[in-house]
Amino acid sequence: MNRVIFIAPVGSEFPGFVAVVFPMPGTVEVSGMAVADCYTTQSTAGLEAPEGFSIVAAWDVVDGEAVEVIPLMSVLLPYLPPEPVFDESGRVVGEIAQPLRVTHVLAGWPSGS
Repeated sequence: MNRVIFIAPVGSEFPGFVAVVFPMPGTVEVSGMAVADCYTTQSTAGLEAPEGFSIVAAWDVVDGEAVEVIPLMSVLLPYLPPEPVFDESGRVVGEIAQPLRVTHVLAGWPSGS
């Protein structure tokens, strides 16, 4: 199974994918768009985003290993909520931006993404 992460309009459908997690856990909606974690049996090489969608990253599984087809793009950053900063007494005193990372993976997905 191969994987592609999209930014798509809230309420979108994803025909042709065998598993879709939408919205992706650990992400937030921004201006009516959300992050979708999609899995397919088709290769993601040469994949084109449907109209109104953006591809954030893609991986194909080759010999049991996740191989990056499209690198994780910084367009994902606004969809990652800030992390709270706490003082010694446990009060929130600020926020810091999360680093660029994937916040979700299906059980059994190989490492590398």
